[in-house]
Amino acid sequence: MDQYLDMAEHSFGFGTWNASFWLLGPEQGMSKDESEHDRRYAAWKKLGSRDLDDCVAFHREINDLRWHREKPKPQFTWTRLISSLIGYGATEIVDRRIYQRDHWGRHPGQGIESRTCVIELSGLAANNQHVDRNRSAFLASRIGMITANLRAYNPELLILYGRSASCKLAWNEMTSTVKDLGKCSNGATVRKVNETILAWTDHTNARGFGRSLAHWQMFGKELNDFRQRAA
Repeated sequence: MDQYLDMAEHSFGFGTWNASFWLLGPEQGMSKDESEHDRRYAAWKKLGSRDLDDCVAFHREINDLRWHREKPKPQFTWTRLISSLIGYGATEIVDRRIYQRDHWGRHPGQGIESRTCVIELSGLAANNQHVDRNRSAFLASRIGMITANLRAYNPELLILYGRSASCKLAWNEMTSTVKDLGKCSNGATVRKVNETILAWTDHTNARGFGRSLAHWQMFGKELNDFRQRAA
């Protein structure tokens, strides 16, 4: 796994830091075929070893067009996070699948609107948390960079999803100087750092709440309510 250490350290996900909405998870998913990991690494290197890639360009490089073809397949995690943005009040989202295809985790320019920064605590994708990956080598520095960028860019909203130990470390680092604003009906903790509303919730794969688009949309609405009360 040592050949992937530069990606583990420097690859954060998709989009732009100067986005309104940040979606922070434990790691990117991928198929059970471990050869995909090699394709992902090669694509990342070919695209310039950047901290944030364009989601469409990256998936074209790994020849995975399911999420960005003319009639895109809904990506399970992304559509739930997009639902939370709909509930929050992102009026530019008319159709989840079209937003996923054209705007999710994009680089801005050439008519592309980019309001999402889709990032991960680990720079290496895996099919599940039990797959062998070097998740800890750069965790502290990655959390440090995300926290520094959070304060520098002041996004409107950050959703941290997942209850792993790394998620807990990130939450404590990002919000160590502030107190809770309260909890959402799904149990998510909500805090405010400068002008950013932050929420820590279960992963989209969690049983029960995590699987319902309607519940994620309600979650987003509750976050907007918190924002208005904290204004």
